[in-house]
Amino acid sequence: MSEKLPFIITNNSTQVSRGTWNKENRTEDPDKPNHLFDSHKPFKGKDDVRQLNYLLSKLKNHYGSSDSGSWNNRPMRVTYHSGRSKKDRVYVYSTKHNDRNFDSESDHIVQEKTKDNITWNWCGDDFTFEEGEQKFYEMVFSEQLNATNEGYIKSRHPDKVKTMKDWRESRLHAPEETIIQFGKMGHHPDAETSVACFKEFITWLDDWNNQNGHPFKVLNWAFHQDEQGAPHFHLRKVWYYMDNEKGFCTTGQGEALRRSLLDLPNPDKKEGQKNNRKVTFDKMCRQKLEDIARDHGMNIEDRRKPKEEVGLTLEEYQRRQDQEHQEILKDLVQFAELNVAMAEKVCEWEDVAKTADNADAFLEKMVDKAYHSFDENKRKSVVEEIKAFYAGEAKKREEEHRREIERYERILNPVSMTKNDRGMDR
Repeated sequence: MSEKLPFIITNNSTQVSRGTWNKENRTEDPDKPNHLFDSHKPFKGKDDVRQLNYLLSKLKNHYGSSDSGSWNNRPMRVTYHSGRSKKDRVYVYSTKHNDRNFDSESDHIVQEKTKDNITWNWCGDDFTFEEGEQKFYEMVFSEQLNATNEGYIKSRHPDKVKTMKDWRESRLHAPEETIIQFGKMGHHPDAETSVACFKEFITWLDDWNNQNGHPFKVLNWAFHQDEQGAPHFHLRKVWYYMDNEKGFCTTGQGEALRRSLLDLPNPDKKEGQKNNRKVTFDKMCRQKLEDIARDHGMNIEDRRKPKEEVGLTLEEYQRRQDQEHQEILKDLVQFAELNVAMAEKVCEWEDVAKTADNADAFLEKMVDKAYHSFDENKRKSVVEEIKAFYAGEAKKREEEHRREIERYERILNPVSMTKNDRGMDR
């Protein structure tokens, strides 16, 4: 166990703030047209409504939240991913995304939901995340920065001198950001369960930190509910330790973890990129999150993710999701067009032709409305409107069809119909 750091700020702050940015299944007959209406079996509409509802539910599973009470039935995964910057980028992750400290509008953010976000800052909610991190760095790492800058000046490289902001935003010294998520878009627990699991994890993380030499400081975290994907957490922390030889605190993930006495994944092998204490730490954290999630009723998936899904960048994941969305939308559009084409087969009746045209416009409008809506209640209303439309139109067409058949029967067999009518009158 390493010695205690002379400067320690515990993670016992309780400031928690809300975000301020705020077909009747019929036998195939090759001699009969395969359409919705025939002279013996008027279409009831149920099968098509069922199929349409299924397609819309697929769309919902990609765009919206899961139905209440159903999230704990199907397996889900726990996401735990850490880093300081994107693989193909030089600059580090910004805090401004996490606390929504920006003015521009992003396509993937639903602004009216931002009020539901939850944020926590080590120095309270009077500071932005960026201000809080700057404040901590100035308090703890000023000596290290000054010594580094003095070395640059002595070696005649004043061009390398950095401000604290520059130093804090460099990949070598920047805070580590961890994304934590339970489930995925369309299949995840409710917000209350997610928050309860995360807070339980944070309590455990604080205890581990204090018992193992305090190798890191949690600077801030945010719970996002206003994005297109599943609700998730952003957790930022800085790894540091006391350099006894130089006499000041310095950033350093590897040394901080070594002093925490964590073992290598393979102690008998040489330390390297895939055999280091951070791998041990991340595995420990992921396991703890999975245990907590199970304790809260989640059915956690144990099988490893398919190889083709591992290591996807955000852009690659979004492209894959867009392809799936387009396939679903294509199915919906084709289904709508099929029903309109079928309806047109009975448009020999002038009074039905207008209805078919209305169905075309109505379905186009509803599909577009469902595809672009992030609001779950709006999507549900779209489904209900389409179901009601089909039920109403099917009933009208069935009645009109029945009257047409009776009219044809009267023309073809007027005597029989007259007897029947008289019998019914009696």
